Amino acid sequence: MAEKSSPLEIIVFSDYICPFCLVGYLTLKKLKEEYGDRISFTWKHYPLYPGTVKPYFSDEYILNIFERVKKLVEERGLEFEIVPPELPFTLPDSLKAFEASECARDQGKFWEFHEKVFEALFRKHKDIGSTEILKEIAASIGIDAEKFEKCLKNGSKKDIIKQHFREGRNRGIPGVPTFIIKGHAVIIGAEPYSLFKEEIDRALSLQNK
Repeated sequence: MAEKSSPLEIIVFSDYICPFCLVGYLTLKKLKEEYGDRISFTWKHYPLYPGTVKPYFSDEYILNIFERVKKLVEERGLEFEIVPPELPFTLPDSLKAFEASECARDQGKFWEFHEKVFEALFRKHKDIGSTEILKEIAASIGIDAEKFEKCLKNGSKKDIIKQHFREGRNRGIPGVPTFIIKGHAVIIGAEPYSLFKEEIDRALSLQNK
């Protein structure tokens, strides 16, 4: 009997505050439904704005982006309700959410936490840079509160975030979301499902030769 092939790895550089990263994540979920164990995802935390000062966005710009992404999600049949925020609205800092997701990983809840962070921001407009909000998200999916809070407080995940950022810089990642389909293709932005499918099919065919 032939050995089963290893899953095709898709590396994702992404940020929670990036609306098009949400579209990318939803596209990956849909791909997982189609390809199952033939593909796997490795998430790399990469800030949308890696500098110390985030740029200013007007209320008009914020609403426009939310509406564009809402329309994109609906047109592509992706399952997620995006709710435009009340104004004024400021994009939060996502670095603490990065750490929190790695704390959730320790309890086997990374992907559940991951989606809840997107929901908190793009549906409920919560400050995902707030430790209290992150603790609320963790509690909602049954994460051990004491272990989670200790993990966040001790800063043990900061090195992981720094390593992901260095890796992104070394790879020349131009922005988020960026998807690297192992050794075969790089997709940048919220590209359509058909493009991902085309590249995955090509990579799988090469992998199986």
